[in-house]
Amino acid sequence: MSTHIEKQPKKKKQEDPGNGWWGPSVLASGLYHDGGVTTNRLGFQLARVATLHAAWRRKKLPVDPDLKEYVEAFERDGVLVMENFLPDDVFAAVKEECRRAYEAGLYGSENLDDGLVEEGVSVNTHKRDALAATWKALGENDVLRRLAAALTRREKIDRIAIEARIFTEAKNIEMPARLSGSNLLHADVHYPTAKAWLYLNDIDERNGALVYGKGTQRMTPARLRYEYEASVRVAKSRASGEYRKTISSGEARKPAQKQLDAMGYVPTSMNGKANTLVWANVQGIHARGAFEDGAVREQIQIRLHDRPPDRK
Repeated sequence: MSTHIEKQPKKKKQEDPGNGWWGPSVLASGLYHDGGVTTNRLGFQLARVATLHAAWRRKKLPVDPDLKEYVEAFERDGVLVMENFLPDDVFAAVKEECRRAYEAGLYGSENLDDGLVEEGVSVNTHKRDALAATWKALGENDVLRRLAAALTRREKIDRIAIEARIFTEAKNIEMPARLSGSNLLHADVHYPTAKAWLYLNDIDERNGALVYGKGTQRMTPARLRYEYEASVRVAKSRASGEYRKTISSGEARKPAQKQLDAMGYVPTSMNGKANTLVWANVQGIHARGAFEDGAVREQIQIRLHDRPPDRK
């Protein structure tokens, strides 16, 4: 007697609509200071913070022994500095390749609202031609990818966006239509996340080094009070139509001095020589530093696509 066993179709891997962040979409979205004036007065932003930080605690994973020191420093301070990140010859090749791409006209340009011109090119777009060495050095870097996964509590990094950028101080430039206010103290989000920058030239207080308040990424009672007040303030500016038109996003959510004091904010300029890799949890209070006349900042920005999606 023979028995026919019907093969069952393989179950498709369940797609994660929250990009690793779990919770109701209305509370687990990535948009900062979402909601109207009334809902935020009722504590909507605090519920959103609680939801995503509960999801963050669930995401904790074992860390490779060689990365443990870096992860501990990042979770304590909100920033991490890695000097001489690439071998000297690799870094020299990356810098030369970016210079050639700039001279070939691959960089786009836009004016920023604090008197800067930003020029940039996507390394991903040119990873098989003009910026192949840069992509290999960073996009295929084992240490960078493993560390990125550890800092964001993911098993691996599926997507990484790399962009070479040049910021130049300029006078009398035309203001952009949308105002960002990145030079004002602010936070980007209300949940842990990570971004990184590889310095292509020496960067310090003279050419816009990142200014960061170590420890301000922690959701202390003082930080939660700020989140509540700022969410109402941002909602009012959106309702009036001023947000990012006559009031920059940075200005709309800039902490008052008493709020900074309560959060224990102490500014640290993330200075570094060329070939320094700086990581930041941009949930913390930070700003783009000031530029002296004619100063130039050259860097490569690395984004990880680790944030929860905006609610639909």
